[in-house]
Amino acid sequence: MDLLGIDIRAQRAEQKITLLHRPGGTWHQVEVSRLVAGFNNTVCGHPQHPEYLILPEHRTKEEVLRVLLGGQAFDVTNVLGFENPDLPWVPQFI
Repeated sequence: MDLLGIDIRAQRAEQKITLLHRPGGTWHQVEVSRLVAGFNNTVCGHPQHPEYLILPEHRTKEEVLRVLLGGQAFDVTNVLGFENPDLPWVPQFI
């Protein structure tokens, strides 16, 4: 039995994720840098989905705006699990 594999799959299924979506727009490198520094964590983007960013924790829109020092309109969705169908791609945090 592969206990390590089972543990990793369980962690991936239970991972709290924040999806940032800027409909019709893109995220700028300065915004990504502020998110990384402000939350002291990884931010995941994808070149085929420039309107999305993924954070590996649940965050509120107010928290994100505070770290970004304001900014353009965007939506915040909190989901659970790397395989969640609401995610535009599977992030590679672990």
